[in-house]
Amino acid sequence: MESLKMKLILLFFLFFPLSLFSAEITGKVIKISDGDTITILDSNNRKYKIRLDKIDAPDLQMVQDGFAWHYSFYDKSPEYIEAEQKARQNKSGLWIQENPKNPYEFRKKTKKINAELKA
Repeated sequence: MESLKMKLILLFFLFFPLSLFSAEITGKVIKISDGDTITILDSNNRKYKIRLDKIDAPDLQMVQDGFAWHYSFYDKSPEYIEAEQKARQNKSGLWIQENPKNPYEFRKKTKKINAELKA
């Protein structure tokens, strides 16, 4: 009986689009943690932490123009990979620098330094 129950649950998720489980949140942005994470406060004073997908900025154009890093660790989309490679080759935006700092590595190092200072 348990096996049948599991099969039915599996079939349910295979045939129902996951978008049916998404929700629209309306509220005020109360915090920007970094280039890809925001906190929204809704009308019921509930907080929602939301991570924007794929990059450390909200759009592909910014990657193409060299104003954002593509987070290849999280995403393997060819259009984002190609956009960043072209920006690097053309030395566009941040890629004009000799040794630009990856935002992920910068934040990681900053957290470590702050933790050491507090200790």
